[in-house]
Amino acid sequence: MEGVRSLLFVPAEEKKLAKIGIVNADAYIIDLEDSIPQKNKDMALERTLEFLRTCDIENLFVRINRSRYFMELEVLDQFHIGFVLPKVESKTDYNKAKNILQKHRVIALIESAVGVINSNSIASIPWVTALAFGAEDFTMATNISNDIDSLVVPKSMLALAAKANQKMIYDTPCFFINDEEILGSELSQAVKLGYDGKLAIHPAQIDLINSAFIPLEKEYAKYIIKEFESSGDAVCEIDGRVFEKLHIDRFKKMIMTDEKRNED
Repeated sequence: MEGVRSLLFVPAEEKKLAKIGIVNADAYIIDLEDSIPQKNKDMALERTLEFLRTCDIENLFVRINRSRYFMELEVLDQFHIGFVLPKVESKTDYNKAKNILQKHRVIALIESAVGVINSNSIASIPWVTALAFGAEDFTMATNISNDIDSLVVPKSMLALAAKANQKMIYDTPCFFINDEEILGSELSQAVKLGYDGKLAIHPAQIDLINSAFIPLEKEYAKYIIKEFESSGDAVCEIDGRVFEKLHIDRFKKMIMTDEKRNED
């Protein structure tokens, strides 16, 4: 999932599925869970299967239902897609389907206090590719206020768990779809906490998300790399800032990721 910054939820409805690929999200999550009424679950799954049979878009995920996860994973296993697992609370959740999951990219969605506490264990699962935070369910269950100041502790815990296990970490969606200031504040915090990207629920959020997770302008990064390597020093001051090899390695990785994304 290197280079994936924005992941747009798309309800498994015919009109919504038809719009996949039109906006510039890095990845799309077809949603079979919260956005689909219980009575329409079977129809949504059939509609998703039909869509996937003719779709050739890269970076597609499906958020399945925990209550019937094995059945859904069995029928979706045939496709080259990833999965978003809701309400993950321990490393044994979804174990019944690990033979399926280990063949796909998997995002573990952490939406409870138990999940946050166990996030390091969850992130250590070999077939988990990334963690993601679900603030709506989390705050409803804990009575913690759903704002950036109140959520800094659980967000930090998830970020540390992901980084300790060399996994990606994605921030919760912003439900204020018409308020760029709130989205901007959430993005600023996520970047500072080391997040790799953010989930989205509306196409209008994608450009802001994508632009937020470019940590350094590419040409300036190339300049820093050149100055550092020409100095021959282990530590080098450039433009009033101290750089070490770990900074240079990070800049090189960023440039490679950006160039790969442009090639795709």
